[in-house]
Amino acid sequence: MFKNIVTGVVLAACVAPAFAAVEWMTDMEAAKAKAAAEKKAILVDFTGSDWCGWCIRIRKEVFDKPRFEEYIKDKFVPVEIDLPQNPKFDPELRKRNEALSEKYKVEGFPTIMVTDARGTVTGGFVGGILDPARVESILDAGYANAQKLDAAQGLQGEARARVLAEVYRSLDEDLQNSAGAMLDEIKALDPKDTLGMGEIGKERRQMEEFVQKLGACKDPAEVRKVVDDTLAAAYPKNRPLILQAKCQVYMALAETEEDILAVRDAMLELVGDQPKRRAQVEKRFADPAAILKEIKAQRELKK
Repeated sequence: MFKNIVTGVVLAACVAPAFAAVEWMTDMEAAKAKAAAEKKAILVDFTGSDWCGWCIRIRKEVFDKPRFEEYIKDKFVPVEIDLPQNPKFDPELRKRNEALSEKYKVEGFPTIMVTDARGTVTGGFVGGILDPARVESILDAGYANAQKLDAAQGLQGEARARVLAEVYRSLDEDLQNSAGAMLDEIKALDPKDTLGMGEIGKERRQMEEFVQKLGACKDPAEVRKVVDDTLAAAYPKNRPLILQAKCQVYMALAETEEDILAVRDAMLELVGDQPKRRAQVEKRFADPAAILKEIKAQRELKK
């Protein structure tokens, strides 16, 4: 019997390392210290572990696989920033995780973020990507960026600004807002904007201010005014997003046929020079009075 027990323990010791799950830290500051000591980058999983379908799937189908454990072991310190619905979740940890989500301006789940050992965003993606090879490719790019930032620690002025700008431009658009501190440093290092990063900062601030102003509105008329005023001054990159917002706002708050036609015009601008799609929009809004009647009827049903 003793021999069987010993044999079982030995077998377990041999087998366990090949199938052990990734051990995720939950303390970002501790992860930074560990990453610095081990010369690694940090892999951060902003997740809703008990409510976000894609979060659950990417953990089960990608992160919990032996392939992924092998992939990250020499490159990343993994950190889970969980915001579950479970009311029994550690309140202190929730508070800390909410603060990190706010700091990095996390808006979608899952957000898979790569940072260097100082916590500077260097890569990642937002949403459910379940192809391990694609996930690894994206994370590899973030890891390479983290190494670039490490190498640039001794640089100053424009030389450092160039490295930061290269990293910032390589980020997925969904993560550029998370790297606002990097953009601010670039501006400080390059006050004459020789790298052309000033416009990017202005675009980001415009969208941040747009969201803040919408949140402060007290009535439908004020909402429409914020949308229209922002659209009138929109940077080209922001214009499609603000047009989409206008479609949603004007349709939801529609009181007149003019509101419906404003949605039509915004949608026509969004589809651009695409005859088939323009025809679809024109057909959809051929009878603005009927659309308005349906919207008002739906409102009455919800009362």
